Amino acid sequence: MLGVAHFIGKHYSEGIRWASRALNDRPEMFQARFNLVNCYVGANDIAKARAAFVEGRARAPDAFKTRLESGATLYSRPRDNKRANVFFRIAAGLEDPSAAEALR
Repeated sequence: MLGVAHFIGKHYSEGIRWASRALNDRPEMFQARFNLVNCYVGANDIAKARAAFVEGRARAPDAFKTRLESGATLYSRPRDNKRANVFFRIAAGLEDPSAAEALR
């Protein structure tokens, strides 16, 4: 949850740190993988975001497929949902990384 809070607050480096810690303890936790992917895009580290996306999709293919298809997130504010969806799609290679600029 601390990783999510840092994503919402646009403190992406801290979000990466907390998502990584969560995955160290529970590598099957796909929600932390979603957050790691989004925080890497937020930090403008697209290569790491894509690598995290590929690894997450390999570990939790159904969760990643559903997330891409539905766009459903747990964020209550529409602007956080939009940012999470755009960032996730960038990591998936479905949107140009420049789409993140206005949302960072």
